Amino acid sequence: MKRPGNIITFYSYKGGVGRSMSLANVAWLLASHGNKVLTIDWDLEAPGLPRYFRPFLDARMLASSRGLIDLFSDHVARNSVSLVLPSIRPSAVRQEETQISSYIVPLNWPFPSGGKLDLLPAGRPGPAYARLVMAFDWHELYDRFGGRELLESLRLQFRAAYDYVLIDSRTGLSDTAGICTITLPDVLVMCFTLNRQSIEGSAAVAEAVDAQRRLNQGGEGLRIFPVPMRVELAEYQKLVSARQLAASKLSRFLSHLPEDERRKYWSAVEILSFPFYSYEEILCAFGDGPGQGTSMSASIERLASYLTGNSFVSAPLIDDRTRTRVLSAFADPATGEPMERSCFISYSSRDNGFAERLHADLEQAGVRCWFAPHDLSIGAKIRPAIDKAIRENSRVILILSANSMGSSWVEKEVETAFEREGATGATILVPVRLDAAIMEAREGWAADIRRQRNIGDFTAWQDAPSYASALARLIESLRA
Repeated sequence: MKRPGNIITFYSYKGGVGRSMSLANVAWLLASHGNKVLTIDWDLEAPGLPRYFRPFLDARMLASSRGLIDLFSDHVARNSVSLVLPSIRPSAVRQEETQISSYIVPLNWPFPSGGKLDLLPAGRPGPAYARLVMAFDWHELYDRFGGRELLESLRLQFRAAYDYVLIDSRTGLSDTAGICTITLPDVLVMCFTLNRQSIEGSAAVAEAVDAQRRLNQGGEGLRIFPVPMRVELAEYQKLVSARQLAASKLSRFLSHLPEDERRKYWSAVEILSFPFYSYEEILCAFGDGPGQGTSMSASIERLASYLTGNSFVSAPLIDDRTRTRVLSAFADPATGEPMERSCFISYSSRDNGFAERLHADLEQAGVRCWFAPHDLSIGAKIRPAIDKAIRENSRVILILSANSMGSSWVEKEVETAFEREGATGATILVPVRLDAAIMEAREGWAADIRRQRNIGDFTAWQDAPSYASALARLIESLRA
């Protein structure tokens, strides 16, 4: 009989400690040693785990995939029937209703010995995601819709399908952090930096989690691994003092380790700070060269050894050509080359929902966009700022609809783009349509665009496959 998998939560009391980075690298190492691994982006308010895997993810699939918040929302929607049919108990959660497979995105990489790495994202990017997260009522999930039973069902599915499940928890104190640190895990990685606030906050949370877990489990505690991260080997006296404080506050949570392991734990488990990894999300399996004793990879290998009780000698070697190709792909996952195109998005404010989603998805795909709600400075003169942005960006993405065709602002933006095309001889305007209005245009700028340009079709933009396909074609046209 297959041994149930382990669920490991990575938690930090404060943000910016390198929690997601460490989780992503541990997950990669575990999969590289033949394990089936699931990573879950449970930091719903600030999701970012997919960035560490972006060269290995299908961008179109990720852009259209539903995630963790959708899983919970779907459950609430299904069980809401109990409000009108009282004979159906909301706590009667059926296993087939909470299958996780439809929410999971696989990574494309040939891991050895049957290893695989999957991602359960926070949710589909875009303005609808933010609204869903803000509106979701976690207390109602528990009180009215069988939240405990749902989480137990998910826990059983995770452990049956994977050798290791790594959860990237939200920081601080919250309902979702409680789920990630108390309800689900077998192991808790308490990530912190060596400053007093982070150390003392982590110790307080670890004590509360341990006490609640013992209460829930009849005296059985949780295996907790306090891990100092972003450790700078400078200011030696301050470093020694901070290490001593961390050991004094957190060593009591290491009682699950043999005594000889406890003595060497603190010197072995530190994750050192390497500036190379501070500027963008890169996996150390590709960032580090082979055989480096003091490296991010060496730190990750030691941490993984403690978490699994196994001895990982090293990660499998990756040849230099593959390493270089993947490092380039981290700059732009679609081609391996940085995208130099930067774009201005022209649209009617009445089409703001689509514009927000398109902006978010283009940014995620590596296309830098000037987008008025995000980039227009407070107090700036709007028209000069927009004209300047159109002149400075390489393309203008024009969202065509009945709304934009009736907008004097959009008309002026189109005129400015046409003027620039006339002066430079380059194609600046990239039109995409939301409805059939452009096909009815008989005169004016809209008719000129219809006659002269290939127009991207987003008319079915709320249909996930159609949207993903149209987005891919748009990105390809921007590269031309």
